[in-house]
Amino acid sequence: MFEVNGKVQKAGFFATRRIEADTEYEAAQIVIHQLKVELELCADSTLIFGVEPELEVKMTHEMPKEHKNIYSGFTYYPIEE
Repeated sequence: MFEVNGKVQKAGFFATRRIEADTEYEAAQIVIHQLKVELELCADSTLIFGVEPELEVKMTHEMPKEHKNIYSGFTYYPIEE
């Protein structure tokens, strides 16, 4: 449960992160761990009612090592039940 547009509701989110890993599986596991920590610390993403988020990596891309952009933040969307 997140606050989206001023309303507490079930929501999903998109997030882009850059990490270094040997495999896509390893990259996904690292990113999931990082996102859980970020969600707990991010003031606009406070977990409500002790609900643990379900996180899944849908897509990975290999990037050149010289690509050093920093990615942060979340883009939320409501989940219709």
